[in-house]
Amino acid sequence: MILILLSFLFPTLTLLSILIYVFMNWNKEFYIKSKKIFLIFGYIFGVYGYSMSFSSEVENDLTRYFLQIQELHGLSLSKIFALDTDKLYVKDILFYFVEKTGNVHLLPFIVGFIIYSIVFYILFDTIERSKRKFRISETFMLAIIAISILSPYTIISNTRCVLAYVLITFALYRFIVQKKRNLLTLSLYILPIWLHSSSIIVILIGFVCLFINSFSKISLILALSLSTLIDLAHSNVSKFNIAIIGPILTNAINKAYYYLHWTEGGWATEVENSVSSNLNRFVGSIFLILIIILIFKYCKKNKNIEEKKMKKKTYFESKFINYLYFIAIFALGCLSIKTGAFWRFESIVLLFSPVILIYVLENNESFIKYFKLLFLFCFGMFFVNIIYQMRNMNFSLTMYNYLICNGFKIFIEIIKGLINIL
Repeated sequence: MILILLSFLFPTLTLLSILIYVFMNWNKEFYIKSKKIFLIFGYIFGVYGYSMSFSSEVENDLTRYFLQIQELHGLSLSKIFALDTDKLYVKDILFYFVEKTGNVHLLPFIVGFIIYSIVFYILFDTIERSKRKFRISETFMLAIIAISILSPYTIISNTRCVLAYVLITFALYRFIVQKKRNLLTLSLYILPIWLHSSSIIVILIGFVCLFINSFSKISLILALSLSTLIDLAHSNVSKFNIAIIGPILTNAINKAYYYLHWTEGGWATEVENSVSSNLNRFVGSIFLILIIILIFKYCKKNKNIEEKKMKKKTYFESKFINYLYFIAIFALGCLSIKTGAFWRFESIVLLFSPVILIYVLENNESFIKYFKLLFLFCFGMFFVNIIYQMRNMNFSLTMYNYLICNGFKIFIEIIKGLINIL
């Protein structure tokens, strides 16, 4: 509780204290006395999102959303719903609340806080469930691997899409691993539909994985046939235009078709000519292929052996790993799409890759040397992404904002938003 309060008041000092503690206790065993510490990490990344400052020349999803939020001034929530042709009501509520706070930077705070709280919660929960004892150094390495290849800047500035995917993944984790099959789990699974229309794809993948017990090779064929399937769905899109979900599904298919065939001009050309985008695409592809190989080499192999012995599945042989496998395959299937579809699906595998790596380490101690090499590679990418962030935002002002930020200011703005709504 004291550490949580300290992080609320002084996030920068807390981050520094955590790093000092990690390096001073590098080889000691990692104990989780309370999983509430995941909130500290979520808050640290939330404050980073809150502190991000962009120059006037930079345009990304987040800066466009800032303008959209400002345009909502004076509008009622019912009017905002009526104006939303895409029927993304969860997005509307989120933007409406942020507008009422009077500070658009509450949006990246909320996004960063939710995403990274979930990432670290699942990391700590997976370690707690593991039969293997993990050292502090190994936990630190797992965290770096999860956040390095795709930087927090990229994740947070994307705003809606990755947040929706992470919420769905968390719902599946609660349902499959924790056996929490309640209204909250169902809500986390369904509500992202009204946050980003493409989340329907992730929901369908998760739904399919609930009924498939093996790492089916069919998914490889589906991934290779992705463009054909999108074209087929688009040619029959009018048949989906039913009820409430219909328009959202129609919108998701139309957008998928649009991004698939957007090969030149505007953002597509900019991505194609971007060194950083091509580097991230290359590195991300290598990482996904590595994850797929690990699943086939270790997870599937050990699953078959243990099922013969125990005739039942344990936690790590659950369908959650199967879900990450399907997402990895699907992301590779999006490589032909020049715009952001690939890395958005890739982000789920990257953020939750510790689930797979913990299982591999638990059952194959010899993997530790390769795990350390993977960490060193990801640690290098971490610094590459710092350079990328320095190019795409006012980095010095962002760091200054981060240093002076404290929880009272954010708390007061949140309370202000709630009061204005009431």
